[in-house]
Amino acid sequence: MGEDLNVPSEMPDPDLAPYQAEFLRDRLKECESLGFSLAKEDFLELSSAGHRWKGFSEPYGFGKLGKLAISLEKASKEKNSNECRKLLEMVSEYLREKEKSL
Repeated sequence: MGEDLNVPSEMPDPDLAPYQAEFLRDRLKECESLGFSLAKEDFLELSSAGHRWKGFSEPYGFGKLGKLAISLEKASKEKNSNECRKLLEMVSEYLREKEKSL
């Protein structure tokens, strides 16, 4: 059988592997900032972050972040504060776990 294409890759592109720690630090800062955006109900900023993350996370080996980003973008467009909060918590937890493995 072939690969399950729905499972995100946690293996970085070899050319991007040296930048994983920097990528992680940037996402942690961004995640913190997005908490403030959520408090201000700045759904445009949340949606923009989700859109960016879904596009560039997997090549850095952060496939689950890309999947969470799709949901964050959708919840932001729906202006669903509770779902956005839950997703940001999931992102933060995922990034903290990822930090332990780098």
